[in-house]
Amino acid sequence: MQTTLESSITFSGIGLHSGRDVTLTLKPAPENHGILFERRDIQIGNPIVRARWDYVSETTLCTKL
Repeated sequence: MQTTLESSITFSGIGLHSGRDVTLTLKPAPENHGILFERRDIQIGNPIVRARWDYVSETTLCTKL
Protein backbone atom coordinates (compact mmCIF):
# COMPACT_ATOMS: atom_id res chain seq x y z
CA MET A 1 0.00 0.00 0.00
CA GLN A 2 1.28 3.46 -0.87
CA THR A 3 0.35 6.78 0.66
CA THR A 4 1.31 10.37 -0.02
CA LEU A 5 0.74 13.79 1.49
CA GLU A 6 -2.46 15.69 0.79
CA SER A 7 -0.55 18.97 0.39
CA SER A 8 2.89 20.49 0.92
CA ILE A 9 4.17 21.29 4.41
CA THR A 10 7.27 23.30 5.39
CA PHE A 11 9.36 23.13 8.55
CA SER A 12 11.98 25.73 9.52
CA GLY A 13 14.53 25.73 12.31
CA ILE A 14 18.21 25.68 13.22
CA GLY A 15 20.48 22.97 11.77
CA LEU A 16 21.61 20.54 14.49
CA HIS A 17 25.28 20.47 13.45
CA SER A 18 25.65 23.63 11.35
CA GLY A 19 23.72 26.06 13.55
CA ARG A 20 22.40 27.67 10.36
CA ASP A 21 18.79 28.45 9.49
CA VAL A 22 17.33 25.49 7.59
CA THR A 23 14.06 24.78 5.80
CA LEU A 24 12.55 21.41 4.88
CA THR A 25 9.56 21.20 2.53
CA LEU A 26 7.67 17.93 2.06
CA LYS A 27 5.58 17.69 -1.12
CA PRO A 28 3.12 15.09 -2.42
CA ALA A 29 4.49 12.69 -5.03
CA PRO A 30 2.84 10.71 -7.82
CA GLU A 31 2.26 6.96 -7.47
CA ASN A 32 5.42 4.77 -7.60
CA HIS A 33 7.63 7.89 -7.41
CA GLY A 34 9.48 7.01 -4.20
CA ILE A 35 11.09 9.42 -1.77
CA LEU A 36 13.53 12.01 -3.16
CA PHE A 37 15.59 14.68 -1.43
CA GLU A 38 16.55 17.80 -3.39
CA ARG A 39 19.56 19.62 -1.98
CA ARG A 40 19.48 23.38 -2.40
CA ASP A 41 22.92 23.96 -0.85
CA ILE A 42 25.06 22.68 -3.74
CA GLN A 43 25.79 24.37 -7.06
CA ILE A 44 27.34 21.49 -9.04
CA GLY A 45 26.51 17.83 -9.43
CA ASN A 46 23.11 16.21 -9.03
CA PRO A 47 21.08 17.76 -6.19
CA ILE A 48 18.55 14.87 -6.25
CA VAL A 49 19.15 12.00 -3.79
CA ARG A 50 16.88 8.94 -3.75
CA ALA A 51 15.96 7.58 -0.31
CA ARG A 52 17.15 3.97 -0.54
CA TRP A 53 18.04 1.48 2.20
CA ASP A 54 21.27 0.50 0.43
CA TYR A 55 22.52 4.11 0.61
CA VAL A 56 22.67 3.96 4.42
CA SER A 57 26.16 4.01 5.94
CA GLU A 58 27.41 3.85 9.54
CA THR A 59 25.09 6.06 11.59
CA THR A 60 26.19 5.64 15.21
CA LEU A 61 25.36 8.80 17.20
CA CYS A 62 24.74 10.94 14.12
CA THR A 63 22.08 12.23 11.77
CA LYS A 64 22.44 11.34 8.08
CA LEU A 65 20.26 11.75 5.02
